[in-house]
Parts: sequence; structure tokens; C-alpha cells
Amino acid sequence: MKLKKDTRCSWHTHQAKYNLFVVIHGVVGILTEYGEILLHAGQEFTTSPGEWHEFRVYEDSEMIEEMYVAYDEGDIQREQLGSKL
Repeated sequence: MKLKKDTRCSWHTHQAKYNLFVVIHGVVGILTEYGEILLHAGQEFTTSPGEWHEFRVYEDSEMIEEMYVAYDEGDIQREQLGSKL
């Protein structure tokens, strides 16, 4: 994401999703219910499901946001070999 100084996203949470934020250049603050962490180029931070958060942009920045869910073996249902394709 290309982010402009003095912008932010809304305060929010996710039921099952993790957010991994990686700053490519610039300075981005990740605010959680536990406080704010300032990220500079090369630094990263992950929020967990249920954790309230937002990001704040302190200078023009680029950041990667990756979203994922925790692996749950019980979430996958497989057919046995030789059965339906």
C-alpha cells in the first residue's frame, strides 16, 4: 500500500484473521488496545484475531499488509483416494 502522511485506517478488529504489517519505507504506527508501536523500514508487526487495531501514517510510506488465518486441521475435509474427484 502507498500511504500518505497524516492518514489512518479505522479502529477495527477481525474474528479469525491475523494482519501482518511490513513497512517498506516511511514511518507507520500500529495502534492496538495495548498501545502504539512505531514501525520503520524493514520492521513488521502482527495483530491477532480479536485484537482491536488501526494504523496511522507519520510520513509518506509504503507498507505490505498480509492477512491470514491460523491453520486448523479440523477445517479441512478430504475424500479418500479412489473416491470422488
